[in-house]
Amino acid sequence: MEVVDVAAVSRRRRWLAFLAAVAVVVGAVGVVVDVPTVAATGDCSDEESDPCADEPTTEPGETETARPTDQPAGDPTEEPTDGQSGAETDEPPQEPTEEPPQPTPTPTPEPVTVEGEPDVDVFLPDNTVAPGEERRLVVQIANGGTVDGEGLDTPPDGRSAVTTARDVSVELADGDAPVTVDTAETALGDLPSGSVAEAGFDVRVDEDADPGVYDLDVTVEYGYTEEISDDDSDRETEEDTFEVALVVTERGRFVIDSVDADLQAGETGPVEIELENVGEEDLRDATVTVRSPNDDLRLGEDGEAVRAVGDWDDGDDEEIAVDATLSAEAAEQAYPLELTVSYTDGDGDRRTSEVLVASVVPDGEQSFSVSDVTSTLAVGEEGRVDGVVENDGPRDVETAAIRVTDTDDNVELRESVVVLGDLEEDDEADFSSRSRFRTPPSPASVGSPS
Repeated sequence: MEVVDVAAVSRRRRWLAFLAAVAVVVGAVGVVVDVPTVAATGDCSDEESDPCADEPTTEPGETETARPTDQPAGDPTEEPTDGQSGAETDEPPQEPTEEPPQPTPTPTPEPVTVEGEPDVDVFLPDNTVAPGEERRLVVQIANGGTVDGEGLDTPPDGRSAVTTARDVSVELADGDAPVTVDTAETALGDLPSGSVAEAGFDVRVDEDADPGVYDLDVTVEYGYTEEISDDDSDRETEEDTFEVALVVTERGRFVIDSVDADLQAGETGPVEIELENVGEEDLRDATVTVRSPNDDLRLGEDGEAVRAVGDWDDGDDEEIAVDATLSAEAAEQAYPLELTVSYTDGDGDRRTSEVLVASVVPDGEQSFSVSDVTSTLAVGEEGRVDGVVENDGPRDVETAAIRVTDTDDNVELRESVVVLGDLEEDDEADFSSRSRFRTPPSPASVGSPS
């Protein structure tokens, strides 16, 4: 009769339950552990009836070979799941290695062709002149160049290349305006899009110009690149003529009718100037400024004088007077005076005339001549010396007198000063002086008063 060790069987069953639990855990991570089937009455410790004889035994420290749970234990066709020959490892499963991202190749840009042109225009902001005026007109040239079909792919340097006006030159012609243009063609260089350049031209307005609006012709010549690409460009030359308005206004015009100066070297005297308004407009609040550009002829302390005229109708004459001082070293020559007239015109605008020039000729040195000298002198007696004095000019004189001096100690003068009174230029006056002659007579000396 076979005796079964109940305690051993119980221990064996608990061991099998533990191994089953381990198999479930290992199966969760992809490893299957075979659990050997043991007869209910088998005991592996029984050498005679060894129910575990066909089971692979696992020594301590070794890992049970993993195989599918539906494959019989000991199936020789089972392959190790980890690449090793039946041995389990404690290392975690390896994650697949990702390849590093490869750089995206940059596409080769297609050639860009840019087309465009400058857009030039001209302006004359300050376009008002007056008859007889000489002034400088400033013409403005603006460029608003554009690109055909411009988009985000248009390169900035390509845009600049086709919209810049290059080697710009400007010429002004009188057109139908009553002016003379004194400035030749003017070069400005390059003019980029969005910029403005200025060209100045000196003009003279005709003295008899009629008020009105006239046209001046402005010709602008320049070069530009119409089309540009990576390997080619198309260059063009352009010449445009524009008309700009010129306004000729009526204003006061003046002439100097006469200048009267009473001046001699080293003296101060009046200068009287008569002017006429020869324009076609009545003026208000007129003033005349007189200035001397020569230091030998001074007007006041600062070299100029201002005189008020007030209302001044066209065709009327006005006279002003200023005091001037001529230096003692001044030569007998003409000295210029510069006059300008400031006024309010019919539109209420304050204007100033062109410069008018008057000439001042100072008087020469005053001179006299003596003639018809006679004497009644006798030795040891009193007598008289008589004669005639003439005013040779250039001025009329008042309270003229002569002084008689002797040149010999034998002449004793009884009257050394003789009053002649007023003498106009070229007038004559008689004089007589009493003297006593102690020795042979000597000529009387007659001269002008000191």
